[in-house]
Amino acid sequence: MTAASRVARAASTVLSRDKVMVLNCGSSSIKFQVVEVGGGKPVLAGQADRLNTSEGRLKWQHSGKKHIVPLPLPCYPEVVERVCEVADAEEWGLVGHRVVHGGTRFSSTTVVDNSMLEHLAPLDSLAPLHNPRQRSAMALTLARYPGVPQAAAFDTMWHSKMPQLASLYALPRAWEKEHNVRRYGFHGLSHKYVVDEVMERMGGQGLKVISCHLGAGCSIAASEGGLSKDTSMGFSPGEGLIMGVRAGDFDPSIVPYMAARLGVGEKEILRRCGEESGFLGLAGSPDSKELEDRYEGGDEVAALTIDMFCYRAAKTIASYLVPLGGLDAIVFTGGIGEKSWIKRAKILDLLAPLGLTYSREDNLTNGGENGALGGEKVKVWVIPTDEEAVIARETRKLFSS
Repeated sequence: MTAASRVARAASTVLSRDKVMVLNCGSSSIKFQVVEVGGGKPVLAGQADRLNTSEGRLKWQHSGKKHIVPLPLPCYPEVVERVCEVADAEEWGLVGHRVVHGGTRFSSTTVVDNSMLEHLAPLDSLAPLHNPRQRSAMALTLARYPGVPQAAAFDTMWHSKMPQLASLYALPRAWEKEHNVRRYGFHGLSHKYVVDEVMERMGGQGLKVISCHLGAGCSIAASEGGLSKDTSMGFSPGEGLIMGVRAGDFDPSIVPYMAARLGVGEKEILRRCGEESGFLGLAGSPDSKELEDRYEGGDEVAALTIDMFCYRAAKTIASYLVPLGGLDAIVFTGGIGEKSWIKRAKILDLLAPLGLTYSREDNLTNGGENGALGGEKVKVWVIPTDEEAVIARETRKLFSS
């Protein structure tokens, strides 16, 4: 289908808006789907990955067939074009984008147009690995599909109504008022999806839930009734837990100290804290599964790294009993949260003094088909996240009102 025919279809029928083309553009990958809102699984789904290497590839599934093609020396805008060509195999009438950082200006799903992109540009410095590429993708789809309604859903928007006692730093108040220095929180689309799933499965709308998005990037959030009360990431995705290549929380005095010791600039030290630390800095690899293989083989460095990660996660979960005043459920998601029975067991065992229980047998199978790990007073869940489903629903909702 050509862009012109798609525009004509989108303008002529409401039914076309039941399908949304979703672009989830990351720093080194692009996930994409064509989602029939309310229809369950996507009708087309794929991913372009390894985009920062010479071994890029584009893979997708459509009509029961799997496809994979190489992308040698990939250029990001060209990859977005290729992704759109693949998505054009389906008919859809809306486009939904994921954007990492919305700052204070974008606290809800927003119509994408040239004016919106201009107002978004100043936020590039808050998420330099993501926002610029997401802006470029939106500019490309605006040009490719003129007249087709497009929307952006932000990772930060689910956390935008956190109470001030959770969102403010104890820094000069003028920094927040004049320069928007505050805790924004991230992974909001993922947290929203799994928290909504927990409330639906448990049949309660006012539930107190701690959601653990654990993957290459990690964040934990406390929510009540589907509203974020606190979260571990802050001004940037670097705050909080130990991650694949990010240090998480550390004393900022280390930055000038190590800059002087190593004879490099403070900017370089910050880069190393965000790109060469975490699992990579501690154990030499950012790969969670590799560390677990080494751990099971008796590697003491891998064991220490895993224990540090689980300790930090459990400590954060325990602290969220303060904003929630109780707890109904814990849910794990993300690549580690969904697949690592070792790390889940260690985290939950550390929380045993709080009365948390779970099924060790169900944990070994990642909760089986329904994702339930049991629990007496507090239910424990493993639920695969689906950010694209949230983006599709948010986009459809925006243009239905």
